[in-house]
Amino acid sequence: MILRNVIDGLGCEIKYDLYNPTIRKIEVLKLERRLDEQLFYLRDAPPEHSTFPFDMEATPHPEGLAVPLNETVVHLNPFPWKTRWELYGFRGFTYDFLPSRKVVRKAKVLAPLEWERFDLMKKYRVQIPLEDQEEMFKDILVHNCGTFEKKRRRR
Repeated sequence: MILRNVIDGLGCEIKYDLYNPTIRKIEVLKLERRLDEQLFYLRDAPPEHSTFPFDMEATPHPEGLAVPLNETVVHLNPFPWKTRWELYGFRGFTYDFLPSRKVVRKAKVLAPLEWERFDLMKKYRVQIPLEDQEEMFKDILVHNCGTFEKKRRRR
């Protein structure tokens, strides 16, 4: 969990591990959902979107009701940004300038394929012929069966 607050004009982010034994209690002051799951773009937003007072009172949420959706759309500061947020397809922010055609075209091309940069097997699926793939998978199956047999014998 990352807590972000602006203190004396300086943005502070603190990352807490929820299952850390040094954390004794977590108190929820206000429960709400946002338009995006990741709110990293708040780093490039005006401070009022990341600031909460130290003496903020808890707002109770009745049990059994759905968590309310906060549909606030944040206006980002002008360039330069920490990251090219317009390429990620977030819905919770907007910006006042018009992006160039090149940026819009790049965003349309990259957005559906963004996950592919994490695909480790793509190179093999594209470059290795199907016959070689079948042979490799047979070898993997034989290896896995042999490993399973060794484990079973140990018991």
